[in-house]
Amino acid sequence: GYYAGRNVLLARGRHHGAGTIVSDQDVLPKEEFRRTEYYNDLLMAQENTNAIMTAFLWRDPERFVVFNCNRAPNRPEFDAVDKGRLKPLLPHLARAMDIALRLDSFGAGAASHLALFDDAVHGVVVLNEVGSVLYANAAGQRLLSEQDGLRAGKDGLSAATPGLTAALRAAIARAADGRSEAPL
Repeated sequence: GYYAGRNVLLARGRHHGAGTIVSDQDVLPKEEFRRTEYYNDLLMAQENTNAIMTAFLWRDPERFVVFNCNRAPNRPEFDAVDKGRLKPLLPHLARAMDIALRLDSFGAGAASHLALFDDAVHGVVVLNEVGSVLYANAAGQRLLSEQDGLRAGKDGLSAATPGLTAALRAAIARAADGRSEAPL
């Protein structure tokens, strides 16, 4: 968008490697930062943000991914303690980005990258939001073909009993809505 090209922090800090955490003050003196269009017209006017801490999660020769933490003007600047709190999360965020990129979650060809699971020992079954099977690796196909408590049909996955089917479909719906932490 418009402000992506005016993000002075990104322009000056993009050389940092994956795993690096910087605050806006590490990249640009605060007084200089406050004079930029990016700071005044986007951060302060639209996002009520005064301070930014950026973690560089992933990069290849052409692209990179960052995780930003923003603070309102009435909050303190980010410091070494804040960076220390964020540091343990970086491996997890980086792994999530790596998996998303491998599965092409950000592009149109996500299903074509499921070949990563073809040789997995454990069954992998990928469903759409209504529970229809989009992909099953060989082990997953074996599980489904056994029809020993789990079946794939035209109306989605079903379990051995109507009650278990209802619970299974409710879990699938929660996962599709991003609420997968709820128990079965």
